[in-house]
Amino acid sequence: MANDVEENPGPTIYDVVDPTKTIYADFSQGNTKKFRQNAGKQCLAMSLTAIIYNHITNANAWDSTVLNSILCAGNNLYSFISNSVKKSYLLLTDVPEMVSVFDGIYCMQYGEPFAGDLFMANTALPYYSIENALNNLFMENYQHCMLTIGCNTVAIFKTSEGTFKVFDSHSRDLYGRFTGNVYYNKVEYSLNKIQ
Repeated sequence: MANDVEENPGPTIYDVVDPTKTIYADFSQGNTKKFRQNAGKQCLAMSLTAIIYNHITNANAWDSTVLNSILCAGNNLYSFISNSVKKSYLLLTDVPEMVSVFDGIYCMQYGEPFAGDLFMANTALPYYSIENALNNLFMENYQHCMLTIGCNTVAIFKTSEGTFKVFDSHSRDLYGRFTGNVYYNKVEYSLNKIQ
């Protein structure tokens, strides 16, 4: 019996991420030449900036130039918030209710946060499985959220077509895996389990 092992690796990243729907900026948040002392710490501010920019121009129309602008504006927002709260790494609770980006002032309204574990199959309150957290969030008619895993934050957009876009300012390859190259992702994919 010990040698009778059945393997079921499940879906791979290649089954989830369509590289033809991935676009890149010319740099990532970790670019020390561009962002200097801020490099590698601005993912929350950049994700928030992407959510705000989606209200200006739908993410379906974004290209590399737009992503470059979002990353630069997000870095500026990070500098402002970081200097205000005197912290290098930001939490969502550090973000003021009103922020100024892209020559506009935007009022932020946040829902209650969900906490959980990526590997939870079921919700065990007060902790949620990622599937249940996202289902609850989007059933409450939210169109965006920020997902923080460890110390990395990404923005998730729900589209009118029922798909989701992920904005990630970290350095990634064509399939969304961490890489040392200076790439950036906006990935579109469909999550079948989220209703």
